[in-house]
Amino acid sequence: MGGAASSEAKTAMEGKTPEEIAAALKELPPDQLAKIKACVEKKEPCPGPVDCSSITVVAKDYKGMLEQPSAPKFKGALAQIYVRSQPYGGS
Repeated sequence: MGGAASSEAKTAMEGKTPEEIAAALKELPPDQLAKIKACVEKKEPCPGPVDCSSITVVAKDYKGMLEQPSAPKFKGALAQIYVRSQPYGGS
């Protein structure tokens, strides 16, 4: 699914209720529904071309984050330290 297809899917889902989305999913052929389930159930630490498998990820979601570029010029990481035993994660 390319960038244009992703933005079309996002636009199509904006403003829809969970019931409307569920009804639309029921109309899909089984092979397409299987692809969607595989993507949703995939629990990768971070989506994109940068391998984050060795990092412990505590993020609950990636809201507000842009998608990683398909062909990055550089590979980098955004890291935040959160100390669970300290109030507000430490300083």
